[in-house]
Amino acid sequence: MSVSANIKALQAEATQILCQRAPTHAEYAAALELADAALELAVNGRASRRTIESCESFQRFCYDSLHRSYSRAENYERDVYERRASSQAAARSRRRGRVYDTDPGEHLLEAFEAVRIGKILDDQQAAAAEGLNRRIRWVDEVANMPIESVRTLSDIDATSLGLVH
Repeated sequence: MSVSANIKALQAEATQILCQRAPTHAEYAAALELADAALELAVNGRASRRTIESCESFQRFCYDSLHRSYSRAENYERDVYERRASSQAAARSRRRGRVYDTDPGEHLLEAFEAVRIGKILDDQQAAAAEGLNRRIRWVDEVANMPIESVRTLSDIDATSLGLVH
């Protein structure tokens, strides 16, 4: 076979590989190898300048096809990673929510009580992680604490504020 016939056969085989329904990365690489072999054959066989340029452009086409297939896969993986990372960040921020959700109108003592309860729960969790199984009873926590009542503006009269003599 002549050099030009071998080049045409290699390029035809590479084209057949590339024209499949959905070539894999390995098939793109095989087509690029055939294009490389065709270019090498053209250079070593002292083919005309036009034939060598044709082989170079076909080699570039095969390389670009392989590069596009990898970039599509990379972009897909990057998109999946970004979507997963953003959904995990949202889930983490939901999990780090407040122990006790206070409205602006609620009294401050209730918020402090919620923080105290949250600390107790954190201490329990830390103790459980260390293998200690300490039980905290309600009586242990509040038995000696004074009872505090929450006063609102309706409970307070002008005399207790010192506004009226």
